[in-house]
Amino acid sequence: MSTELKRLLYHQICCEFEKRYDQIDQNLSRYAELLLKVDRMGVWSVPVAVQGEDVKDPTLQDFEFLEKSQIFEGKVNFTHRNIEKIFALTEIGKELVRKLKKERPS
Repeated sequence: MSTELKRLLYHQICCEFEKRYDQIDQNLSRYAELLLKVDRMGVWSVPVAVQGEDVKDPTLQDFEFLEKSQIFEGKVNFTHRNIEKIFALTEIGKELVRKLKKERPS
């Protein structure tokens, strides 16, 4: 029983890894653009909830994934009616931007 459970759990992890790996390949240019945009703007604000309703912004998922990778640092900001998350580049993110700029001449 435990061997079968272990096999099923390993299979699930492998499937999730393959899916995430494919997503990275598909979205790599979008991730690079986000880095360059935040570098130009300084910080980037993404709404999480407006008037108490959740906002389904796909950019938030991208930023949170990059935050897990320590490329961005996110801070939650609460206003009277809204919640937003403000992202800024970390030192790792700034280094990646420098490398991206060398690869992409203006």
